[in-house]
Amino acid sequence: MKKASRLINYRPLFYGFIAIALGIFFARHFLLGNTLIIVAVSCAFFALLIVCIFTKHIKRIFAGIMAFAIGIGVFALSNYTFNNTPFENGVYTVSGRVNTVANYASSQAVILDNVYIDGQKIDKTVKVFVGSSNSLEAGYVITFTDYLEKTTLFTLGEFNNYEYKYQIAYSASTTNVTVDRFDGLTVSESLRESVKNVLFKNLGNDEASVCYASLFGDKTLISGNIKQDFAGSGLAHLLAVSGLHVGFVALLLSFLLRKLPNKLVTRPLVMAPILFFYCYLCSFSASVVRASIMFLTLALSKAFGKQYDRLNGLGFAGFAVLLYKPLSVYDPGFLLSFFCVFSICIFLPHFTKLFKKIKKLPKWLSESLALILSVQVGMLPLTIYYYGQTTILAILANFVCVPVFELFFMLLVMALPIVLILPALGFVLLAPGAVISGVMLIAKWTASQTWAVVYLAWIPVILIVAVYIIMFVMSHFTDLKITHKIGYSALILAFVVILAIGNSLPTKQNLGVTVLNSYGDCSYVLELGGAKYFVSEYDYYSSQNASVYFSSLVHDNAECLFYMDGRQVYDVEFFKNTYSAGFTEDKNVLAYNKLYYFKNITVSAVSIDLSLCGYMFDYDGYKIFVCHKNADKYHVLSALNDVKGVDILICSSDIISDDVLFDAKYILSDGTNITNGNEINNTLIGNWTLNIENDKLSMRCID
Repeated sequence: MKKASRLINYRPLFYGFIAIALGIFFARHFLLGNTLIIVAVSCAFFALLIVCIFTKHIKRIFAGIMAFAIGIGVFALSNYTFNNTPFENGVYTVSGRVNTVANYASSQAVILDNVYIDGQKIDKTVKVFVGSSNSLEAGYVITFTDYLEKTTLFTLGEFNNYEYKYQIAYSASTTNVTVDRFDGLTVSESLRESVKNVLFKNLGNDEASVCYASLFGDKTLISGNIKQDFAGSGLAHLLAVSGLHVGFVALLLSFLLRKLPNKLVTRPLVMAPILFFYCYLCSFSASVVRASIMFLTLALSKAFGKQYDRLNGLGFAGFAVLLYKPLSVYDPGFLLSFFCVFSICIFLPHFTKLFKKIKKLPKWLSESLALILSVQVGMLPLTIYYYGQTTILAILANFVCVPVFELFFMLLVMALPIVLILPALGFVLLAPGAVISGVMLIAKWTASQTWAVVYLAWIPVILIVAVYIIMFVMSHFTDLKITHKIGYSALILAFVVILAIGNSLPTKQNLGVTVLNSYGDCSYVLELGGAKYFVSEYDYYSSQNASVYFSSLVHDNAECLFYMDGRQVYDVEFFKNTYSAGFTEDKNVLAYNKLYYFKNITVSAVSIDLSLCGYMFDYDGYKIFVCHKNADKYHVLSALNDVKGVDILICSSDIISDDVLFDAKYILSDGTNITNGNEINNTLIGNWTLNIENDKLSMRCID
């Protein structure tokens, strides 16, 4: 490629993909009104426009803007398509075929396809948690009647990749399921079930579960301890089917097909359907599709005598993934896979030169070290963002385990067909089983070395983006003097840090209510005078929502957690104090109908007829009453009459009826409906915040 007076080496496929991906990313934050992202992207476009005008590349900036706009449109279409479901939250009769099963100690989580809700077929799936059952298997058609909750693409800012991947429109939790019939298995289900059976028959449970995850990316069978070992040792990527696994499959296929005539042309034609079938078995995981397309692109470029450009190949694969699953840009697996290749492109030439200078190092060792170090350095920003910690032994663990894992994977892929055809030869699986046992031991030992763990502070996503831009600016892909590269990088970093600091400055709502939904039950965060108070049943699901909500940098820990049911059994690290209500006062128990003072509010646990009716909060004369979900409506009426009405009544819709008129300015029922006089808002889905300022009410989604 001829180098003209340009700032970057132009790669249209790569830059086009980046522009579309940024458009999808921006659209989400624009919808949320994220000032930090909006300002940063606007300034970036302005700077890019100036650069392109200066270098007379107007057509390129126009193409980039068009690609960015396409990304925004793709997000809007995908968001609408996913959320366009015919039923609102409520109790329905559901019938569907089980296609995915995850077994737990005393329950199952299943995904249903071919779903009928109240007799109407829907084109999406339903996720169901079935209590007290371990008998459901893929292929069974079941029916149940229970509460259905609409799923959303995002929950408290986190992308629901599992729901998006399997197009799960609703979720439910039930204990009463009727099995109607057995409909049989699909090709992929049948093959995966056969593989699972032979693995667990011939290997120990731990080895079999890791083997299964390595083949199909399904980690539901792996115990929590093993997952923690792999994550803590920096080897978690071995359990997620990605470019590493596809590379092993492709290398094995290349070896087996080496005798084909005119192999440069025929080999990719034979490998394409095989890799497509492997993608099908892995449910078309974005990282698997990306790796398969890149490998085939490389093979085809060799067949046609063209020079392969890794960045353009990465961009082409990214385009293909976004055509199939546009919102994969939020998928951690896809991002980790994408930036792994990006890191190799950026750092590998530099580390290769560095290790070549050490003449005593064998070539294979210097190449392995360069590759592993390139990936580890390049993936560090995402590691910080997703895991919050790393270990200084990760490089050593990867250096040892990746080649060993390659041996294991190839042995496994070669042994499985033999055992599937001739089950009596199951002992051949002992070889890959022994190898993966060694990897598991190394992972366990590495994760146990707590002295090597480095805990990292959470950083905003805009800073992650900036770091990768700086990596690119400093790389050999830009035609700039080193002093200019350093200057531009420092400018970008300073700009983003200033934005991030400004965005993270604490903001206090004087009066607000945040609703956290979990399977029909709601928890409430009351922000009164800048302090947060959490009111909840605090069961398993609500505790998970609270964990996500309060662990974000944007949110402070709450002053108090007020239990609704008196049980204090879950992790309460996000609350300075926890209280339940009872007949007698204790250290963490509020006596019924007694007034308590907390910082800037007063609280009373209101009891009528010896049972908790709810909690009454009074902040500077502004009263909020949060009902127990099973409160009697006449008890609520009596409680409100005693205090001459409240400003906000938070309750279940079962309490609302035509024969009872509550003295409340606003009534929030089921976390979805706001009533103000005759005005009712029925569009509140997921998790959202209600703010009151100068007696004006406003609402916004926080997902």
